Amino acid sequence: MIKLFLIFAILPLFLSAQTMDIYYSSTCDTSYKARNFIADELKRDYPNLKVVEHDIFEKKEGKKMKEIGRRFKIRRLSVPLVVVDDYEYISGYICERTTGLAYRDSLDNVLYP
Repeated sequence: MIKLFLIFAILPLFLSAQTMDIYYSSTCDTSYKARNFIADELKRDYPNLKVVEHDIFEKKEGKKMKEIGRRFKIRRLSVPLVVVDDYEYISGYICERTTGLAYRDSLDNVLYP
């Protein structure tokens, strides 16, 4: 009975899909690095992660980014801008050890609140 309970208690954690929206510029080297880190590292470590890319040079995507900025009260919008499950945002990208860790922490905060 306890085993069955544990299975049903833990199973949703593995099945729950997370969404990561990344607002980027195709001409921005930092955006390029962030997108590669997400595709190469995070998608491997979080197999249920759904990544939605938004090129801000497309008019409707730029508008979405501005809406995100208003909702989160971001004073200065910059790319890359990552939003995890409409819950947290991370602006910019430095490297895997800093911003990459922040991405992971944000995903874990959504998975294990």
